[in-house]
Amino acid sequence: MTIYWFEDLATGIPDVDAQHQDLIAMINELDEAIATRQGISRLSQLTDGLILYARHHFATEERLMAESGYRYMAEHLKEHEQFGERVMAIAFESDAPENHPRAVSEFLHKWLIEHIGTVDKLMGECLAG
Repeated sequence: MTIYWFEDLATGIPDVDAQHQDLIAMINELDEAIATRQGISRLSQLTDGLILYARHHFATEERLMAESGYRYMAEHLKEHEQFGERVMAIAFESDAPENHPRAVSEFLHKWLIEHIGTVDKLMGECLAG
């Protein structure tokens, strides 16, 4: 299932919005690799790259929140921690390594859109104004 970027997801923070678009593109690339039955090596490479990029993205958000004294930073950081915990849990819950990329993709579809649409939007509104 392809995820599309739309302006309602924009936080108003150019770097964050660009990274969100990159994350969406990476999820879509993973989905395409799953659909075309690319090998486990390629799927693992895409999954690992996505997780590393998410960490980079979180570091960007966390730096911006710290620099601005964002009052909901603790709650936002908790969401980032829960993301990491869930991704690790998926790795251990998967009954076979070939199922891990699909499980990560399914989780990211739900989590990313919800996180951007609520927590990141609030961050953008507060930092802008």
